[in-house]
Amino acid sequence: MNTKPQITTIGCSMQTIENLLHEKVKIDGINIYALELPMKKPFRISVGEITRKPLLILEILSDGSSGYGEVAALPEPIYSAEDVETAKRMLTLLTPKLMKNGNVCYEDILSVLSQYRGHNMAKAAIDYAFWYLLSKKFDFPLLSITNPSKTTFEVQESVPILPKEKVSEWIEDAYSRGIKSIKIKIQPGHSWEIVKFVKDTLNPDFISVDANGSFNPRNSNHLIELNKTAEYVDEIEQPFRPKNLYAHVKFLNDINSVVSLDESIENLDDAVEYAELSNSKGVINIKPPRVGGLYNSWIMANEMRNVGVDCFVGGLLETSLGREFNMAIAGMKNVSEKYTSDFSPPSDFYKDDITYTSFDIKDGHVKIPESRNVPFEVDKQKLAKYEKPLSAIA
Repeated sequence: MNTKPQITTIGCSMQTIENLLHEKVKIDGINIYALELPMKKPFRISVGEITRKPLLILEILSDGSSGYGEVAALPEPIYSAEDVETAKRMLTLLTPKLMKNGNVCYEDILSVLSQYRGHNMAKAAIDYAFWYLLSKKFDFPLLSITNPSKTTFEVQESVPILPKEKVSEWIEDAYSRGIKSIKIKIQPGHSWEIVKFVKDTLNPDFISVDANGSFNPRNSNHLIELNKTAEYVDEIEQPFRPKNLYAHVKFLNDINSVVSLDESIENLDDAVEYAELSNSKGVINIKPPRVGGLYNSWIMANEMRNVGVDCFVGGLLETSLGREFNMAIAGMKNVSEKYTSDFSPPSDFYKDDITYTSFDIKDGHVKIPESRNVPFEVDKQKLAKYEKPLSAIA
């Protein structure tokens, strides 16, 4: 007869990652759901326009409990080399290996994931699903496991590439919710002039730009644009292609603004290398899906604190399922309050969500929800409503 496993470290309301790494559960089954949520409006960045967002949701089953994880990859590999098609392939490859191990703990999960290079967004879905499962199965608050020190955190508004009048409307709406920190997406030909316009007419408390790697450090016109942009902003995010750390550090040393990295940081080694090359002047954008999930993000945030590097949390148009794991990192003491995190509620860009509840922004802040276990629990009826055949998702 199956009985609920006994756990020795679960005896109080708060738990941390350290004392959960060795807790074993039996995996009875794994399901992969393919969904597509309707979007309210397109979101344009330098590398393309996002008009649809197919989703892969992983479910791990254990003795009547379920854990869920979200794949945040886009339909095409425009943000990273991953997309939903490669994630689907990786999940179908990885899940049988997880199943055959019987009783597993998180370190067993890491052992399986480490056999394959890259594919962090697919791996993150497994990471999320396991932590979600532990929280439900052993009834402790999911957001407690990173030992958060905050109850709320300030957020910034990320503005897509738009004409000036649309940018004004977008930022005025952000101001109506108390948001005073603004990030503007830029690209060659759409950079310093739009930033100067925003600074002169709307005067945000903090203004940053995000180029998503669209500028070329060997193009003199691009460098002229970026140098002009730097005159009006507090931070420039990922101006050059991913992995070009040398160009980012050289540019950082030439300007007065901070240079933060997003796409360039896929693992702890990348973050440490940028910290060392920049003499800890660089800033790290931690996106949990991009670095492989909650555990890797927690390790990275702790290490960046140790070396004196600021970091903040970025978003990838996740549902509330994915956002709750971002919240777990954003609530950490190690995560900077100077460089605000990206936390637009999913209701800003989706017509519906896959969880029973979600969150909103009040006075420019997001409140970290208190919950007995998972703050934003997956609604199985929503999974059924938006599910598509796995072969049809791409």
